Amino acid sequence: DGIVTRYDTQADFLVAASWKTFDVRPISPSITARGFHGATFDGRYIYFVQYVDSGTPSGVMTRYDTKADFATAGSWAFFDVRTLNASAAGYFGGAFDGRYMYAVPNHTGAPCLLARYDTQGSFGASWTTFDTTTVNASLSGFAGGAFDGRFVYLVPQNNGVVARLDTSTADFKKMKY
Repeated sequence: DGIVTRYDTQADFLVAASWKTFDVRPISPSITARGFHGATFDGRYIYFVQYVDSGTPSGVMTRYDTKADFATAGSWAFFDVRTLNASAAGYFGGAFDGRYMYAVPNHTGAPCLLARYDTQGSFGASWTTFDTTTVNASLSGFAGGAFDGRFVYLVPQNNGVVARLDTSTADFKKMKY
């Protein structure tokens, strides 16, 4: 589904009134925002990463502005990474490095497209992708990501090969394994 749940951290965890839900499906224009598998926060926006839509891998990213009203359509934005590359689909979580938000690809095999959004640009126009299998054919099928202050790590799901992206360089494609 596309129902997002929010908890008021200033309220009692066990009280139902501390929780709110909002279904983003009716406000996602011509795309279906649902099947989220993880989220990332950049200090203002929460990015919901979509894995599947009706059983098919999806590339829809959903962004919520935490300074806006939770239940208002204008608080939400959507972008389908597949508009950049039809193979950009099936994401598991993400990571934020202080400027860029990374959507971690779960796809096994080539291409395995890591998606990166420049948070200083427009949500609908500041995305790039990189095929991790061009560095090593084993760099695919990730289950999440983490940032340690310099490196973004892509956590392997099946094959045990960790990818590490050096964010101190301007080259998005500098990846080690």
